[in-house]
Amino acid sequence: MDEKLARFLGLPTEAEKAVQRDQFETKLKELFQTTQPDTTGPELLRNFVESDWFVAIKADTPHDAALTKESLEIRNVPKGKYRLAIASQGQSSTKSKGGQGGCLLPVFRNAPDQASRQMDGRSLVRMLPGEISGLLLHLPDQPPKELGNGYFVDLLGLADALDLEEIILHPAADQIEKLKCATWLVASKESKLRIEIIDGRNVVPVYTHRDRIAYSSQEIRPICGDELFRYISECSDTDGIVINRQRVLKQTGDSLNAPMFSPGIACRLLAGTDMRPGAQPLPSRNLCEIELWLQLRGFPLDDAKYIDAPYPEGPLIRAKSPRPSTWRMQETLHENGLNDDDCTWSPVFVLPPLATLQKNMETRTEIAPGETRILCAGLLAKALYANLWDATEPTHAWQPGRNFLIGRYVPKWAREHSQYRLAIANELLKFLPPNADTIPRDAILTVEGAAILRNHPHAAQRAWIESTIRQAKRFTRPWVWWG
Repeated sequence: MDEKLARFLGLPTEAEKAVQRDQFETKLKELFQTTQPDTTGPELLRNFVESDWFVAIKADTPHDAALTKESLEIRNVPKGKYRLAIASQGQSSTKSKGGQGGCLLPVFRNAPDQASRQMDGRSLVRMLPGEISGLLLHLPDQPPKELGNGYFVDLLGLADALDLEEIILHPAADQIEKLKCATWLVASKESKLRIEIIDGRNVVPVYTHRDRIAYSSQEIRPICGDELFRYISECSDTDGIVINRQRVLKQTGDSLNAPMFSPGIACRLLAGTDMRPGAQPLPSRNLCEIELWLQLRGFPLDDAKYIDAPYPEGPLIRAKSPRPSTWRMQETLHENGLNDDDCTWSPVFVLPPLATLQKNMETRTEIAPGETRILCAGLLAKALYANLWDATEPTHAWQPGRNFLIGRYVPKWAREHSQYRLAIANELLKFLPPNADTIPRDAILTVEGAAILRNHPHAAQRAWIESTIRQAKRFTRPWVWWG
């Protein structure tokens, strides 16, 4: 546009536009540089702790002797001989050696041509002598670099974080106290934990280490697992926690994309029971309950087979899908990638000693005698269509069949599904303690289920559950009279 015409119309000239673009790009660079941390150092430290290393030892150390500080081959290195593995602030490691030297312990990623002992990174950082000046890192195809002892505290913190991440990735027995005593990181404001709404779920983001936090505009503080689980179990505004939601949790071939703990998981951890799938065989009452658990959790049941094995407490049952999938035993916020195996396995379930392996829902009014320990109340409510817009009244949520003037004809498929709804609703009713009208939070074993009951609180109330039972029972007959 002509400059005179632009000025006449009150528009910026081309020269002014160029200046504005330069100013914008400058501000954008400043913003990017101030909000995006330098991950070179943190990633190097994490990789160090995650890796196996060969540690230099004295040549006369016996092969089967335990590794001690006295057996380490520590070198006295002059100042400035090696570059820093992590450059100091404002210093480029490619332009300045900057190493402080001193007593350095050589460690190697590959087996060196000298006496050495292989160790995993976590064990290594926990046995480092405090009096040495640092480490001399020998990475493949790179010159040795110096990592000063000022990073030893960070390495120890990462070792603890990796212990916690391993527990999350690989549930097992005897991990309750470790989870409760572990240090987690949370965002807080005025001593209140930050709650984020993600995909309709009110979750508290928690982190295993500061290097897992992609960004945060709030104060980050440590919190012990016991305090964290108590908060989740008591705060009705939260549906659970999400762990490292910006980073995939990954170790030894397994991965979870933002794993979550529900209020029920937190409640039971505080009570001394670990109900995370995989921590122990899930105690089931019969095969119907196992199949329902798998259905509610979205396990790929098409072409799946049940595999059983004897066990002192009762037969063990596990479902196997013949193809890989994105399904994981533990609940996650984001979708996972395909598993590395050529099939998909369910958790292991354990049945009572004399339990039958047959399924029969045609005449059941409950899934099984007694109370469930593994089904999630929120997912049962979802199976009863509690999250439909008009589901506050059970007669709106379920009224199948064909309407006639004096009644309603109920086809076979609707009668069968009514029987299924009756069994589900009776299981939901069992969660209510005597003289209580609301389902407790320890019955909510998934974050998805917690969101269902928070958004549709009628489904956790005795009146709605009993009304749902009556409605389902009516439609188990071929003909329902009006009135």
